Amino acid sequence: MASHNPGKKYAAYDKLKIQLAEKTHELKIESCLSKVRSTALRMKEPADMLRICKAVPLQLQKLGVPESAMCKQLFFMTTRTPV
Repeated sequence: MASHNPGKKYAAYDKLKIQLAEKTHELKIESCLSKVRSTALRMKEPADMLRICKAVPLQLQKLGVPESAMCKQLFFMTTRTPV
């Protein structure tokens, strides 16, 4: 008689659930990157850069990146000295 181990079934289910969540997050990141990329490719003149400057924080917000983290990164990028 075969013994049933529900613990193994739940562990396998939990593992698949985690893998699905990770894949979903990866697809969400790729979607956000694609939106920024398409905005950048539509640039025709330097003034179009404003659309990208608006698109990046919007997409980061969709990914759940806190606004404070975005501000810190922007500060870092604008204050470091060029190499």
